Amino acid sequence: MKIKLKWLLFFLLIIIGAIVMKKNLSSFRRQNFYEHFNLSRKNIYVAIEDKYDLENPVTIKNNQIYFPVELIQNYIDKYIFWDSNQNQLTITNWDEVIKIRPDNLTYYTNNEPVIMDTEIYKENGRVYIPQDFLSENYNLDINYNEKNKIVTVDFKNKTYSQAKVKHKTNLRYIPNKKGYIAGKVPKREKFYVYEEKDGFTRIRSNGLIGYIPTKKIIDTQQIAAEKINLPPQKKFDGKIKMAWELTTNTTANYYALQKKFPDTLNVISPTWFTFDTEKLNGDIIDIVDKNYIEKARQNNCQIWPSLTDNLDYKLTDAIFSDTIKRSHVINQLLDYVAEYNFEGINIDIEAISKDTAKYFLQFLRELAPLIRKQNAILSVNIFVPQAWSMYHDRQMIGQTADYICLMAYDEHTNGSNKSGPVASYEFVLNGIKDTLKEVPKEKILLGIPFYVRIWRETDSSLSLENYSMDDGFRFFDKQNVKFEWLDFEKCYYGEFSKSENHETVTYKTWLEDEKSIEEKLKLAKKFDLAGICAWRKNLETNNIWNLIDEYIKY
Repeated sequence: MKIKLKWLLFFLLIIIGAIVMKKNLSSFRRQNFYEHFNLSRKNIYVAIEDKYDLENPVTIKNNQIYFPVELIQNYIDKYIFWDSNQNQLTITNWDEVIKIRPDNLTYYTNNEPVIMDTEIYKENGRVYIPQDFLSENYNLDINYNEKNKIVTVDFKNKTYSQAKVKHKTNLRYIPNKKGYIAGKVPKREKFYVYEEKDGFTRIRSNGLIGYIPTKKIIDTQQIAAEKINLPPQKKFDGKIKMAWELTTNTTANYYALQKKFPDTLNVISPTWFTFDTEKLNGDIIDIVDKNYIEKARQNNCQIWPSLTDNLDYKLTDAIFSDTIKRSHVINQLLDYVAEYNFEGINIDIEAISKDTAKYFLQFLRELAPLIRKQNAILSVNIFVPQAWSMYHDRQMIGQTADYICLMAYDEHTNGSNKSGPVASYEFVLNGIKDTLKEVPKEKILLGIPFYVRIWRETDSSLSLENYSMDDGFRFFDKQNVKFEWLDFEKCYYGEFSKSENHETVTYKTWLEDEKSIEEKLKLAKKFDLAGICAWRKNLETNNIWNLIDEYIKY
């Protein structure tokens, strides 16, 4: 009995040992790249840094690797723009707008013709770009591993880590010694190193991406990024104190000329440019006034005329979604800058739907480099971040424009379901904080309201009218209204009721005056913003510009 028990324990130990050995032994199962990902061997795929693109294979013709536009959009330049209707590819960067058509060796950079060595081509509805063009314009390091049939792409403007292994090492698809072997990492041969996980490090060797034991890595070194020297941003000398001048016709220009330019004001933005709303072809209607230009410059004001859209969604979609119309608008603006020597242009396009937003951004990206070429400043109006407007790419708009005019007003406006302040303190504060998450402070101009909104309420209706600061105050003062300071909103509130046509009507206002404006100026100073922009000149009280001068200093 004892002998049988010994044999039983012996066999049990053998079984346990075998299980332990199996658990700790490395797997020697192999799967090549194409088998593992179930790919066609006819295709050539790309590894961008430590990620594969398995959806967009490249082609090779005449010793050139051609990349599909979709791959570029996914990994290299999400804003590369292909217009299938116009058969045109547009690439934009800080100082260039590049326009290319398939099967044409001539392309255009900032409207100047350039001859390329290898043309882009179109096949089966896809557009392919040659590696030489991509390498030059995106500062890429592109290589082809013929053995594994994988193209690698790295960014020269990034810092990478490279290393070696002392002995030939298995490269696995997962950070586990039981994972399939993708290939061998040759000894003493450099490979790219990425993150470490569970004792394994993710690497790329000869195009293959996978994991090796961290302890086997030696001679790790950093490859410094190549420095890219961008042209300097066009900047205003000092803090900006800007206001819009509402000029909708030549008569308005005449009356604007009769008004004084405050000494503090250093940028004026007359609303001189609108679109032809009948043709919808991008034609700009202008009411530029040379006398006004002369007066502004006599008062040391830069002139950044504003292009507006009349809050017409149909118009903005028709113009900005069309490549030819966008170019037409841009060329007209450039002509105006050249003819009148405007120091800048302001883009006040507010009727942008979710579907049109990407086209509007493309318009700005196509406009900005050409405006810079003319040594002028591009400013763009944006709403404060709110749920309804989050589809706007504020970060990219901020990168594209020289300045952002943050419209930190119209908190309650036409279409609101209740009356309320134009720009409460919390609304402005949150607007600044949320915008700073995407746009640097050096580019933000805080929008200041120079108007008072008076609400008219009945049991069945809600409406409003806009007044100047003085007129808004007098409207309530005539009724002997005692204004109450609201600590949360940081503005004065007043209301009164009276009977009109046998109906009780209540008038309400959240007053914008020197005290409420001062609170907003304090925020601009606190966050060290680039300045302020006010809607609109000639609605303010006399002392407002003294306050602005006090808080918005060089």
